Amino acid sequence: MKRCLWLLLALSGSAVSGCTTVVSLNPLYKNAKEEKPYFDPHIEGEWIVANLESANQNEDESKPPCKMKVAPKDKNDDSYVVEFACPDSDDGPRDDSNYETRRYDLRLVKLGTATFFDAQFQELKSKEKHFVLGDVTDSGVVPAHLLGEVWAQQDFVRFSTLSSEWTDKNWPEEHLAKANDGRSFGTTVDVLTNPTDSLREGIEHNAESAEAFGLPMHLCRPGADCDKMAIEDELARRPSNKEVLVGGAAFYAKRGDATRAVALQRRVVAMETDANEKRAAEFDLGSFLLLAREFGAARQELASAKEPNSSPSREELVVRSYFLEGNYEAVVKAAKLEPSDANLRSADSILLSYFALYRVGRGKDAEGYLRGQATTFIGPATEHLYLLETMGRVSDSWEGRDLKRSAYYKVLEYIRKGEIETAKVQLENLLTIRPKNDLIAIAAQIELARLNSPNRREKQER
Repeated sequence: MKRCLWLLLALSGSAVSGCTTVVSLNPLYKNAKEEKPYFDPHIEGEWIVANLESANQNEDESKPPCKMKVAPKDKNDDSYVVEFACPDSDDGPRDDSNYETRRYDLRLVKLGTATFFDAQFQELKSKEKHFVLGDVTDSGVVPAHLLGEVWAQQDFVRFSTLSSEWTDKNWPEEHLAKANDGRSFGTTVDVLTNPTDSLREGIEHNAESAEAFGLPMHLCRPGADCDKMAIEDELARRPSNKEVLVGGAAFYAKRGDATRAVALQRRVVAMETDANEKRAAEFDLGSFLLLAREFGAARQELASAKEPNSSPSREELVVRSYFLEGNYEAVVKAAKLEPSDANLRSADSILLSYFALYRVGRGKDAEGYLRGQATTFIGPATEHLYLLETMGRVSDSWEGRDLKRSAYYKVLEYIRKGEIETAKVQLENLLTIRPKNDLIAIAAQIELARLNSPNRREKQER
């Protein structure tokens, strides 16, 4: 029987919050004879679900949003019917035909000034499968209750489930059990065993705790900027939570608001007490400062930052900062400081130094430098190919090639040759295909501004 119960959790638990691991054997609500059913019209209707996990994804990688519909079950019932639908896969059609839908019965419980929910799984339906609660309850299995807090406004709702990390530390041991969720590679589930009255007391006592209810799902009306509303809500609720700050910084960087990203990441650096983690946070801060075009400040942070495990290295970002700034002599000097780890060697530092040499009138030195670097380069094979490509020694593409990165260096080549109008067209194209939190997109903006500057036009006219 236990295995059947955990199997039911596997089918139902993850849908409400994305990572629910706390359930109750007993309901939070009381029947209608003991307590008048509570309804809140603010949660009713159709919603889209914020996807805060997409902060580090490009727009073309993001899936359609999950959707939710909430409606009273019927006039004689004390519950809502909730339909929760999410894309069933990453590569299917982007319409309702590719959605997996789960249906729940949900009841609201008013305790003091806070509102809580108690949800029970009823049905799962997709192209490939169909499962209803009756498939197992006929065998004597009692479905678990998913519990959490609800905060509702007219066009914005937050469902926050109980946090397993919090219950592990704070819930009375005599009313807390652990079990596997029944899947072959399942996870441990926290099971609250309190009777209803004791359960209500424990839940109400912690209504104001952001840590107790730390797994939020944010709902907005269709057409709203739901991800931004959700980020702002989390920053307001948990302004000192490092995970929230880091996620907020990544979100605003993706949206092109580098100034906000920098402000949030500065708070992460300031609050970090572990020296190693602080240096890692400084690297991220340096990267955001480059996006904000605060080049000197970026180099200052990168000077003491921890070297990452993957490209770009600190030295590469410093080289790029000087090129973006237009300090080409400094580019050449900084490019000589290569990371000790060969796996972090990048063609970018070499190629930017090559074009910088041309821009300071040292074309012969530039050609000799590039030939020498291509001959002695030790690092990832794909990086070596970018050098050979710029030299005109590669005619085909290769696995792992970033076509947009190649296009940027092709633009610099057009500029070097004086093919300015062609370069402008290609820069405009780059700005439409690179994400806003991408340094090549920033570089394209800067190069386009340089080509369109009055000073450059005056020189051309002379």
